[in-house]
Amino acid sequence: MANARTNLDRALKAVLRAVPRADYSACLTLIRSLIEGLPEGPLAAELASCVARRYSAEVLVELCPRDLGRWSAGAVAVALDAVRAMPRGKARARGLCLLVDRIELAEKREAFEAVLDGTLPTIEYQVVAVSTEGDLVRLLELSPASWGEEWLERKRAALGPQAGIDWEGRHRSRFGTWSAQAVERLWAESLKHQPRPGYSFPFPYVWGPLAPRLNADQVEFALSRIRACADDSARNCALLWFSAHLTDRECLDIVRYAREAVRRSHKRLEFDRGVVEVFGRVPRSEIHAFFEVAVAKGTAYERYSVLPLLLPFLDADDLQAAIERIAADSQSPENGNEICAVARFLTPSQVAKYLPRAGKGEPCLIRRALEFTPDERDGLLSSLLDTLGRKRPNRQVSRVSELLPWLNEISRGELPRDIAQWIESNAAILPSPPRRR
Repeated sequence: MANARTNLDRALKAVLRAVPRADYSACLTLIRSLIEGLPEGPLAAELASCVARRYSAEVLVELCPRDLGRWSAGAVAVALDAVRAMPRGKARARGLCLLVDRIELAEKREAFEAVLDGTLPTIEYQVVAVSTEGDLVRLLELSPASWGEEWLERKRAALGPQAGIDWEGRHRSRFGTWSAQAVERLWAESLKHQPRPGYSFPFPYVWGPLAPRLNADQVEFALSRIRACADDSARNCALLWFSAHLTDRECLDIVRYAREAVRRSHKRLEFDRGVVEVFGRVPRSEIHAFFEVAVAKGTAYERYSVLPLLLPFLDADDLQAAIERIAADSQSPENGNEICAVARFLTPSQVAKYLPRAGKGEPCLIRRALEFTPDERDGLLSSLLDTLGRKRPNRQVSRVSELLPWLNEISRGELPRDIAQWIESNAAILPSPPRRR
């Protein structure tokens, strides 16, 4: 217990020394973790207010999690007040999107209008790179259904001929705006499909997003067309849209075709994650053969492009071999976070083995360690506190951010509270944001 207390005191001193010397982004990551980790009470709200005062309401809003339940009610209220105090424009619209499940219908409409008129662009770079497409998905989920149709019509008018049935199918799937009428209309239009000039793919791509929404007769018609195709690549790719309706033999042919494509090519797995849908339908020996092809690829990039897709289907021996191969690749200077692909399969002894040299993969291994029992976890994570003072300021702050759930537990909330109080009292010396070019 005395040693644990010493480690906690050492961690507190190290992070308080490091915060003023760390980068702005590392500091904000720590503050986000603190707000999420603090219990219901005034301190989380005070820390949120501190961010708005030291930086801006816009920065505070960017710290909000997608799941607002991870913040206390007081912190969410501070963020909501900050957004409502903003003038109309991009920052306010972005804030309304992030807080969409706590705002009024009129405010949702304001955010939606900002998307329609381009005030809120598709891609935005602020504290981190973010895409407002995700915000629009959430906004449309919590708004009247007619808004989704309105957005599609506006986009279709702007794009003109480019917005064909394939475009519409992709976007309806992305934004959840399907209706029975839309399915029937797109299906009818797909039957008139002619391959685009210069493209040999003989099927309308809209069949992909339509597949789970078609009735039995429509599925059978589409499959009859696809099965008659003589081009192996086009046929197998299109069959994967209807993976739930395939025969065992078709699943086997697809897996074998994909395996040979990986053997011949230096590119990624030809069907990427689509072929995973049928891995569970083929004999174990076929998965083992696929594994042998993948692990024999010549570069770490080529192996990493395929092996993670196979992991859930491997037997115990192949799984351990894949873990060893990926872990070895992640130790090379040009790589780093490949270990994240296998983190969920690692045992405590394996985490202990890879953690000292995990590099960019350290956060993934810490999250894995947090899932172990206290006895297994405490020894692993205590070693990270022992070496904390030897790291650069950015790494010290980042590591404490990653360890915060554990530090909160073993200190009974004391350490996060002490850090939060110090930041709130010393806001003036926090790192300044980078200058915008």
